[in-house]
Amino acid sequence: VAGAGRARVLEALAGRPSDPGPGGARSVPTSAGAVGVLADFHSGLEAFLLTVPAAAADRFAGVLAGAVETAGAVELPEAALEALRVEKGMPAWGRESAEGAFPQEVRLDAWVSHEKGCYLGQEMMARLRDRGHVNRVLVGLRLEADVAPGDPVESLDGETLGKITSVAPGLLALAFLKPAFATSGASYVVRAGARKVTAAYQELPL
Repeated sequence: VAGAGRARVLEALAGRPSDPGPGGARSVPTSAGAVGVLADFHSGLEAFLLTVPAAAADRFAGVLAGAVETAGAVELPEAALEALRVEKGMPAWGRESAEGAFPQEVRLDAWVSHEKGCYLGQEMMARLRDRGHVNRVLVGLRLEADVAPGDPVESLDGETLGKITSVAPGLLALAFLKPAFATSGASYVVRAGARKVTAAYQELPL
């Protein structure tokens, strides 16, 4: 739920003001059950990410539609949401994020706590912070022509660096690259079938 009126949608869902505050997280009760809310998620996008159990998804969709109408908000088509997601560098499950992905790979390291008590994966997070590094990072690219998810990204001298994960209108894309090559001003080549498409590193959000 994005935009300046996002708190009104959340209030309509919960029946009372429920904004978790900048960078906050909370559980909000609704008629479809408890909804997890993450604020400012992420890359500068002023939005709430709402999470519900899969079993409650259909019921929640109806409740959310009512809250959207009550708040005077607008439901965007899927293509517009996808473009907004790519522009803001938000990882999508099955594209940039999946089981085994590290938060540091998809630019979610700001959401990792190094002060709280024990939690699953805490040791790995501490090792990455203190002694390790990830082997890939999510970056934004500006393209000279259309490419597709899965197309390989190479350095100008032909070294394979990673692959395209998502694309959006306006010749914008997200890609995983080797960290050493994910630098401002860098140029790349994307192999889109038989074509070679030039791409340039672009700071996120795009």
